[in-house]
Amino acid sequence: MKNKFKKMSLIISAPLALFPIIIASCENTSSKNGSGNDWSIPSNKPGNEKNLVLSEKVDNKTVNDYFNNVTLLSNKHKNIDSWINGFNKIFNNQDYQFSFNRTSKDEAVDVSKYAQISGEKVNNQVLNKYLKFSDFNFPQSVGIDLKAKKENNKISILFSLYNPIAKTNKLTEKTLSFDFTETKITYEDLIEPVKLNLELLNSSKDLKNNESTKASYVKLETEVNNAKKLLDSKSSDSVNISKSLENMQTALDALNNSIKTFKQSDVFAELKLLVSQIKNKYTLFDQNNSIKAIKAKNDELKTNVANAEIFINTKQFDESKNTKFLSDLNSKLTELDTLNNGVEGKLDEFIKNLGSKLNYKNDNLETVDLSKVLSSDFILKETDKVEDLSYTLTVAPNYAYGKILISGQAKYGKFSKDIIPFGSTEQFKKNNFLNDWYIKQNFSDLNNVKNGTWSKTTFDSEKKIADELLTNIKKYLTNNELKANLTSVWIMSQLLIKDKEESKALKNVKENFLNSKSSKLEFIQNASRWYDFRRLFRVYSYANFNPTGKKDSSLDSYRNDETKKIIKDWLNDLISNYYNSKTTEDSGKWALFEFYAPFKFIELHLLINDFLDKEFNDKFFKAINRFAPSVSKYGLVEGGTSKISNRYIDNFLYVQYTFLVRNYTNLFLGDLTKSLQDATDYSDYLKNNDFTLLFKNKSNVQQFQKDIDKIRLFNNMYTELAKDTNKSDLGIFKKVDLTKLLNWFKTEYLAKEISFEKLNAVKGEELMKNLGIIYRLLTINTKYSTMFLNELKNGILKGKNESDFKNLSKINFGFVMNDWKNIFLKK
Repeated sequence: MKNKFKKMSLIISAPLALFPIIIASCENTSSKNGSGNDWSIPSNKPGNEKNLVLSEKVDNKTVNDYFNNVTLLSNKHKNIDSWINGFNKIFNNQDYQFSFNRTSKDEAVDVSKYAQISGEKVNNQVLNKYLKFSDFNFPQSVGIDLKAKKENNKISILFSLYNPIAKTNKLTEKTLSFDFTETKITYEDLIEPVKLNLELLNSSKDLKNNESTKASYVKLETEVNNAKKLLDSKSSDSVNISKSLENMQTALDALNNSIKTFKQSDVFAELKLLVSQIKNKYTLFDQNNSIKAIKAKNDELKTNVANAEIFINTKQFDESKNTKFLSDLNSKLTELDTLNNGVEGKLDEFIKNLGSKLNYKNDNLETVDLSKVLSSDFILKETDKVEDLSYTLTVAPNYAYGKILISGQAKYGKFSKDIIPFGSTEQFKKNNFLNDWYIKQNFSDLNNVKNGTWSKTTFDSEKKIADELLTNIKKYLTNNELKANLTSVWIMSQLLIKDKEESKALKNVKENFLNSKSSKLEFIQNASRWYDFRRLFRVYSYANFNPTGKKDSSLDSYRNDETKKIIKDWLNDLISNYYNSKTTEDSGKWALFEFYAPFKFIELHLLINDFLDKEFNDKFFKAINRFAPSVSKYGLVEGGTSKISNRYIDNFLYVQYTFLVRNYTNLFLGDLTKSLQDATDYSDYLKNNDFTLLFKNKSNVQQFQKDIDKIRLFNNMYTELAKDTNKSDLGIFKKVDLTKLLNWFKTEYLAKEISFEKLNAVKGEELMKNLGIIYRLLTINTKYSTMFLNELKNGILKGKNESDFKNLSKINFGFVMNDWKNIFLKK
């Protein structure tokens, strides 16, 4: 119902003094025609047109010049009959055979009945309520008549236009037929009209104290209140809703008319209304007086209002003075409204850009002790400050990121807002906690490759494949059919390890990779192939970075510049050509929608990052982070519209990996601000996730049990982060709300699925493992894991010992068994 109340919204947007514009939006710049003047309709009887004053030249324009692309609006009316009746009332059309209510073709028309007035009626009563059309700027000199009737359940409209200065075809007509679609009116159709009418009433309360407008103001107020009751109750009575809409519009029209009448009865009326309207805004304007620019304009406006009141009280009307006051007051009111309306936006913009504009006073960041950084150490350039805007900052160090977490509050005018926490742009010295943890806990035996000792059996097995792959790559780098595509060289080289027949391998590369229309990433990341690629990276890393490996002379071929270039160039090729923005078009399992791919790339990066420069790292992490979706957005790719499919996002481990990748990339890039957002997202995910799905059926439980060890490491990392000794708490994990999971455990799982007898029955160790899993999920926030333990120890475990559980030794997860022995059954 928005269009129905379009003219009401115009009232609100204009000063009250301009209300007549709403009533008559066709500008009247000519003198009025006498009521006795006649227009000559094309007939045998000439008309009297010599005294007609034209406001603009209309030449030979016809009805087709004004009524183009006509659309009938049916959604504002109950039925076809109410549409026609309401439409014909506008022109007081009676059942005459000819347009302009003529009984004969030769009958003349009173010009005052149609000139100017008919254009106003079309603009204010027809347009956007009954019809829409392309051109509605009617000259006041033309006459318009519209007449509707029902034919074969359609609406037929006769459009008539009389143009008195046209040399020929002064009267032109056309008939159009429209379908009428009845639309069910609901309480939601009241929302916008009620809102706009309330704004109007609140901004023009002075009309309630004016004898000329009081009754119509109160009537509109009553109708709005009635409509609000229907809206608040979400009424389903479409008849009452439709009637309420009509009543509000009728009351609004009556208020406009009473304003028009009042202004015609008092020469000072327009100025009085404007002065009253402005004074009603004083309290609102004064709230922003702490802003000097606004206070100055406010004072100017008040001075002008006082002078206008003096002029009114003289009761000596001077049209030029009156016009000047109206112009000045409207101008200053508009200016002040604009300034006040922009205050909150200016504050929001300041807060939004604060992080990029704050500067730390010390340039030697590597030597700064983060614990001694003060909020006063961060300053703004004079050019970045906003006059009369004040702010306070709070700082907290984060050692893992080498960043200062900044928050605070800013105040401007009447608005005061929190500064959302963000990380400083300056990169201070890190403590490597997270980086070390990732390497040691989340990437298999990667720590052994770079820092520890490989077993001879593992080393020999890895080196054998890596040697063969590297030899093949060097051979096929010059192959004319493959050299233009480095990844195809690697694939060809890997295929030859399994199949020594060159022609067969080459055909495979061409058909399934180079010329394939399906997922190229899926082919690249085929499990056995990817592990062979990784073996080459692992041996290279061991040869160049491991203290023991660097001394192994059998690895000399991995230390030369050629091999280094091969390794780096392939990773670059993969990122540039197969892991970029176009990947969104690739729906293969190992492409965008595969949780594990970014995680696998990070493992490669960790193996060789010692020799990668900043430019390459920035490119690498920009690509990777794009494909590690935000959990709270349920897998929505940054800058895209594609989402991870449910089969991935519903797997709790996949969500963990996704979050882990984002956190690692944010750590590497030092983006503490994004890490905080991701931490909040992950916390929300844990709060709202339906963990009961994990225990609904056997396959879910088996999958989750298979993943739980990795999840345990993941949770442990953030538990460690949250400890004060590490000074790297993201501020979220120890506060996460796990009420939903705990309540399900207490009221459903423990109460209905678990008993001492079931734990000791056949396969009871599966239930014992499930309890261990739930406990590990709750350990992110010790508040909930403690309540979990209390439920067990005061219930089914009360008075029990290890010897009471015959299935305890059958638990095949070491950490779960240890939890049972050292935590669940500990006295």
